[in-house]
Amino acid sequence: MGSIPEISLGSTDPGIPSLGMGTAEYPFNASETMKSAILKAIKLGYRRFDSAAPYKSEQPLGETINEAQSLGFIKSRDELFITSKPWCSNTHHEKLREGYICIVCFYKVAMNQVWQQKKLREFCKEKGMHITAYFGALTELWVCEVLKEIADQEENCCSGDILLSFTDFSI
Repeated sequence: MGSIPEISLGSTDPGIPSLGMGTAEYPFNASETMKSAILKAIKLGYRRFDSAAPYKSEQPLGETINEAQSLGFIKSRDELFITSKPWCSNTHHEKLREGYICIVCFYKVAMNQVWQQKKLREFCKEKGMHITAYFGALTELWVCEVLKEIADQEENCCSGDILLSFTDFSI
């Protein structure tokens, strides 16, 4: 795997790798399969990882990062960019053993193609903060009438195409 391009946020040096690996597996459970996949990803050159307390992936991610370092796949934890999402009752990240995370995301702030959170985006822009929003494959947005109307204006287009193309919440 070649070098993964980075996204500059203006305040980070270096930037955020533009490609990363999510660490959730279903059903949510910490497993050897998860750890093996993370280790292989680090060996291949992935440097951005997304974890979450509800995924039960913080501890295996931390353990695997330590293993990757001892195997020489990375020199230090500083080479990695880690995102975590604590559940409302767990904001201490005691399971992420490698010491710190780069971004903390909270589930309570939802943003999508229909609910665009313009005031929140303006606030973040003023403060130099970056927003990343995700939507699930089974989301109710797939059947949203507004997106269907937009898709109907284009040839060979469906709501899913609109969802996938509407990814620029850049500020």
